[in-house]
Amino acid sequence: MNIVVLTSFDENYSSYNPQTYYWNGFGRSENYLNTYIEKNKRDIREQYLQFIDNLGEKNKSKKIINSIFGTDNFHDLWQMSLISEKCPNKSLVTSNCIKLLAFDRILKAKRPNIVRLNSNDVELFYSIKILCKSKNINLQYSFSNFIYLHLKKIDLIPNFLKTTYFIMKKFFSCFQFRKGGKKLNFKNQISIISYLLNYKIDQSGEKKGRLLSEYWPGLIDILFKLNKKINFVHLGVDSNAIKKFNNLERDIENFNNTDTNHLLVDRNLTFSVLFLALKDFLKIAIRSLMIRNVNDMFLVKNTSITFFPFMRRHWISSTRGSHLFNSIITTYIFDKLFSKLPKQNMGLYLYENQPWERALIGSWRKFNHGTLIGVEHTSGYLRYWDLRFYKSQNYYYNNKKNKLLCDYVCINGQLSKECLLGSGFPKERLLEVEALRFNYLNDYLKKTKRKKLSNQNKILLLSDGNYHTSKRLLLDLSKIIKEINLKNEITFKPHPGDINSEKLINSAKKMNLRISNSKLLSEIVCHEKIVIVGSGSASIEAYLLGKKVIVYCDHKKLNSSPVRNLKNINFVTNSNDLLIALNSKIDSISFKNKFFWLDNRLTKWKRLLSDHLN
Repeated sequence: MNIVVLTSFDENYSSYNPQTYYWNGFGRSENYLNTYIEKNKRDIREQYLQFIDNLGEKNKSKKIINSIFGTDNFHDLWQMSLISEKCPNKSLVTSNCIKLLAFDRILKAKRPNIVRLNSNDVELFYSIKILCKSKNINLQYSFSNFIYLHLKKIDLIPNFLKTTYFIMKKFFSCFQFRKGGKKLNFKNQISIISYLLNYKIDQSGEKKGRLLSEYWPGLIDILFKLNKKINFVHLGVDSNAIKKFNNLERDIENFNNTDTNHLLVDRNLTFSVLFLALKDFLKIAIRSLMIRNVNDMFLVKNTSITFFPFMRRHWISSTRGSHLFNSIITTYIFDKLFSKLPKQNMGLYLYENQPWERALIGSWRKFNHGTLIGVEHTSGYLRYWDLRFYKSQNYYYNNKKNKLLCDYVCINGQLSKECLLGSGFPKERLLEVEALRFNYLNDYLKKTKRKKLSNQNKILLLSDGNYHTSKRLLLDLSKIIKEINLKNEITFKPHPGDINSEKLINSAKKMNLRISNSKLLSEIVCHEKIVIVGSGSASIEAYLLGKKVIVYCDHKKLNSSPVRNLKNINFVTNSNDLLIALNSKIDSISFKNKFFWLDNRLTKWKRLLSDHLN
């Protein structure tokens, strides 16, 4: 009798069993699904991307989605859905669906009579149950495994209550709104859209006292020298965004001036916008409730798989939940904002394929503004399994879908260019630019010798904005901290965009870790061992600066680190592996730059502005 065992428990597996496959974790054997996926990555990734991109294009699913959302020449709420976004940081949905594709291939090869499931994951249980039933495979499981389901408290709250709470929060946010800023009368305007994060107040030169975004270092100076007028459009990342923005506007004398204006997207939320959004939301939510047999949409072509058990929560939130309401509000806010602005010659925005970007593109086109360019800010295309940055091979041949994209995408290095072109992206829509975020490395990499720190045990922990993985890293560190060979303190630096950073800081303080408020570069330079959570781009900086890089991966997710294919990188998922990596000696590391285009003169950026701005 041919039996296949599938387990998702987080225990450490000391003995090898050829019949057992591991849903979570990393190992050398292909019995770990993560390892099997890496060996078959191209086919599996393309299969998943085709499913997502074709969802809504097949006759039945297209009819369902159109009947729910209706049609709009500028905004596509389905493309703003959690399912289309494919964000690995918001949930395990993408990772789980890709693992299910891999397990289906394993079953085809093994042809078992019985699948024995050891798991406390109810979504995995239903997915495997449907898969086995369609293949006439006997599924064995123990109900006792499901008595104590590891569900988050928020998952137990009905969608109606969560959505109502979200709408009420938006309602009370309207009371913070007030008009402000000068009327815009610029002729040659540029809009730069990014987050209200990583900014500084210029303390020198003619621009003294002005707010400058550190997302665009060097570029702003070029635009000023060209006498271009800039509208900075900021997106808040937390509930304090309006308060923070109002304080900046009050305290900075030259906040809005003849050269620059600062606009906060959140401040365009008014009661009129809220009620228009609520009206649309109720229409769409009611229509979505009328749909039957939705799960048929999630059947994967040429397989026995349905993704619906994994995607059900995303479907509900995107068709009648808080995510839908937020998407509708975002489209109205961007419509309001760009209807008031005079014609913008160019728009630059941080490209991550997030829902707000879809709203931005639609509103930008709706009000006939100029060239819109998405800018790869960090290392998105180097994260093979961060599928926000990728589409299926045939996606770009669909004219309707092309209208939902920006005019051009800026890539900041040869590796990113190769990755994007290899995915089917049209070459004519790519623009080469220097990596603004990493351009400071140019001076460091020109140095032939570097001062080596005498203490090789100085450790820096860097969060990537994923709270749960960062929390798990701190938990694993607490288990081994007494066994680490230390001569100096351990430093923890939270991600500036993590709304839960205070919780992480409190956990770090309990372990007597030093909390950093310094610049990232200064911390990397003075530490020798850098532990980076998940997909953080700081791993590239640490690598190029000759540091020992340890990447802490979420054992439940795919490895989306931008340095996943490099040698001399330690990838760890548990306390034992972390201890070994931290106590190991630092080897000689090659730090030749093959990631980014770096140039202090920003020659590529100047060429782009010359070609597309005038």
